[in-house]
Amino acid sequence: MPIVTITVRKPKSAEFKRNVLDSVHEALVEASHNRALIAQFRAIAVVLEPVYGRRTTDEVAKRVIASHKAVLDAVGARDAERACALMRRRLQAVRAKQLIKPV
Repeated sequence: MPIVTITVRKPKSAEFKRNVLDSVHEALVEASHNRALIAQFRAIAVVLEPVYGRRTTDEVAKRVIASHKAVLDAVGARDAERACALMRRRLQAVRAKQLIKPV
């Protein structure tokens, strides 16, 4: 049974951030059962939401949905190695973009 079901359609940027990413991130963090990670996620989500919400275009939303779906599929398949590799790739991409585009 999937952790989160994602239906890919043409998202609206604000709707995408609130509904899709919040659900995906929360599901992944909760699935970790790591209290420190859960607390950190809740604290930082409030700070980062306005930043990412402003920069989310339809093109970005589609790319991010695909990336997150791949991670969730790996977690759902209990393929920890693949999930870890996909998360590392995702975080590297986010970090690289943050260095290029100042907040």
